[in-house]
This record gives sequence, structure tokens and C-alpha cells, in this order.
Amino acid sequence: MKNITDEKLAYLFGMFFLIEKKLEYLGNKELKESGITTKQWMILAVIHRFFESPPSLKEVAEKMNTSHQNAKQLAKQLQKKRFLDIEQDPNDHRILRLKLTEENNIFWKKREDKDKEFISQMFSVLTEQETGELYTAINKIINNIDNLLLEDNTKKS
Repeated sequence: MKNITDEKLAYLFGMFFLIEKKLEYLGNKELKESGITTKQWMILAVIHRFFESPPSLKEVAEKMNTSHQNAKQLAKQLQKKRFLDIEQDPNDHRILRLKLTEENNIFWKKREDKDKEFISQMFSVLTEQETGELYTAINKIINNIDNLLLEDNTKKS
């Protein structure tokens, strides 16, 4: 007979992928009127959340755990929609920097209440304690995944 913990862990592992797909679907539906996708939203969120000054395209791609080419394609789409500017680094012209625009800031400010409602609705089935426990658990898993990625990158070099 299988260990119930192994079954639960396998279930949880699979659920992360299912949750990602469902969130992408809901996010695309929610963002449809704005003309951006959840993948485009993600690059904007990463730049806003993790960088104090305009990051390089390489830094954003690494943070998103995606290819440089994929991040560049998303950035170009967002540049056309005036959500960000792609600029050469003044000290090294090989480096492309991604800078959020004022239009981007205005757009998200207008959506703030709607976005808070969307997120609140998603987590409304959890108690405050469950939300806190989920927050802690997910952060532990993310940190562990980051460590696994570091180990993998160390083995490759």
C-alpha cells in the first residue's frame, strides 16, 4: 500500500500546474479588456515588485525563470502598448533596460479596486489563519525551488 503522504505530495505537485493554468485562464479573462495577457502582466509585476531601478532584460528573464528571447518578446509587446520602454543602458549599449512608463502606472492605478476585489474573491474561501499558513507554506516552497534551481545551475557550470 502506498504511503498517504507520497500520494498527497504527488497530488499537490500536480495541483500547482492545474492552479497555474486556471489562474492564467481567469487572469486572461479579467485582463481581456485591457489588451494584455497574464504573461505580459507577469513581466510588469516582476519589474514593479522586485526592482527599484530599471532592470536589464536578462535580470527580468532570470527572475521569471524564462528565456531571454521570451522575455524580450513580451517586453516588445508591452512597449507597443506603452506599458514599458526598452532602453539601452547608458554605460553598456549591449544591455537593454526595461522601464515602466507613466501610462503603465496610471493604468494599474485605475484597476486597483477591481484587482483587489478579484484577489479577495479568490481567497474568500480561506480563513485568516489558513491564508497566513498558505502564505508561509508557499514561501517555503518557493525558497526551496530557488535552492534547487541554484544547485542545478551550479552543476551545469
